[in-house]
Amino acid sequence: MNDIGIYYAYWLENMKADVIPYINKAGDLGFDILEIYAATLYDKSADYRSRVKKAAEENDVELTFSLGMRKDRDISSEDPKVREKGIDYLESLIKMVDELGGECFSGILYGAWGAPFDSDELDKEAHFKRSTESMKEVMDTAEKYDVSCNMEAVNRFEHFLINTAEEAMNYVNEVDHTHCNILLDTYHMNIEEDSFSEALERVGDKLGSFHIGENNRKPPGQGGHIPWDEVFNAIKEIGYEGRLVMEPFVIPGGDIAQDIALWRDLSEGVDLDEEAQKALEFTKKHLS
Repeated sequence: MNDIGIYYAYWLENMKADVIPYINKAGDLGFDILEIYAATLYDKSADYRSRVKKAAEENDVELTFSLGMRKDRDISSEDPKVREKGIDYLESLIKMVDELGGECFSGILYGAWGAPFDSDELDKEAHFKRSTESMKEVMDTAEKYDVSCNMEAVNRFEHFLINTAEEAMNYVNEVDHTHCNILLDTYHMNIEEDSFSEALERVGDKLGSFHIGENNRKPPGQGGHIPWDEVFNAIKEIGYEGRLVMEPFVIPGGDIAQDIALWRDLSEGVDLDEEAQKALEFTKKHLS
């Protein structure tokens, strides 16, 4: 059965937090994986990161990592100095992921996360070329540390370069490396794809990780819009046995809500731990 995880920010208002309590919580709730925003740990001490790794080992929880690159580290930038800064940053984070026992690093690694985009930025062909050339340089480090870098297909409001499974495949085919793979996310797929199953079939064995959640970013099983039977049948059809990570955002306020445009309380006063466990059981049931 696939390992199942949850994103630590489900319980938080701000990304930068002590992640150790959430590693313990994930283990207590029965999750196999906790996903963490990589930049949160980038400037932490070696001692703190050692304690993070120890907590993960003690709870038998795998740590996976995500990221949205900033504009000053955009590997698709016209400015070669900005691209070089981004390449160096990605390589440093890959080393950190390995240091923490991780193998999975996903997100908008290919460009700067977040709208609005200037009109002169919308030359997709030029950005694609610069980004893939930069990512090819990163792959030596990814291979050395055996970390899969998964390019996330996101909705049109968050980036312009990779919105669909087809565009993600075009990107990874151009990079052409075993450690350059794809992250799909049901939230983004619901906006951009014509078919969940066809998108998953198109990606096939290049699917490096899979985010699951409702169309409004609640945990899976809390809505009626996403065709979960179709989604789970498709991952079985393509033989995907990798990570399934919930990425729910339900708490307003703070930098997380600002970044993902959450303007109301979706938690509705419920016990978040109980809802996470319900989502875990929902996922296991669909995998059985």
